[in-house]
Amino acid sequence: MWNVLIEVNRLSEWCKVNNLLLNIFKTKELWDLCGEGPSVQVSGHGVGGQANLEHQHQGAAEEAQQRLYFLRILQKNCLPSDLLQAFYHCSIESVLTYSLCVWYGSSTSSDKKALQRIVRATERTIGCPLPTMCNR
Repeated sequence: MWNVLIEVNRLSEWCKVNNLLLNIFKTKELWDLCGEGPSVQVSGHGVGGQANLEHQHQGAAEEAQQRLYFLRILQKNCLPSDLLQAFYHCSIESVLTYSLCVWYGSSTSSDKKALQRIVRATERTIGCPLPTMCNR
């Protein structure tokens, strides 16, 4: 933990020397996934360490559902399966797996099933098997 504090202070000092301003209101930090982490001073402001992960999986599922609509439009326009699969990997899978290692462990089984449902719907649309969310 001390290495993190030292690095944050070094970054803050480097930004000050190079006339850059860290916007602490736009900077997200994950200190401790289970609770509160230490407070760090950046440019005289305290930055807390509470990780807010409870709605991350819901946002990923909603965004993936919206993109699944576009995949269905492409499928209705007779695009080949390999192009549909490329679209899935670039636009849907990337949303589902963004920071997956951080929030997947704290999600409930119903959240995981909702994400897997999106993968199964994509498999039906594309017509080929895809890796499950559980194998990640």
